[in-house]
Amino acid sequence: QSVDAMTCKYSDIPHTVLDTISTKITNALGDKINRIVYDVTNKPPGTVEWE
Repeated sequence: QSVDAMTCKYSDIPHTVLDTISTKITNALGDKINRIVYDVTNKPPGTVEWE
């Protein structure tokens, strides 16, 4: 959730939904991935992209 595209507040997604999403990704990609993460920290200016 961002108003200015520079800062953001993480979206509060229920754990059951995150579990379902991660299971689907893991099943689809198998050994091509080694982890799935959901960053639950708010971001200050200039740090909203995952690196």
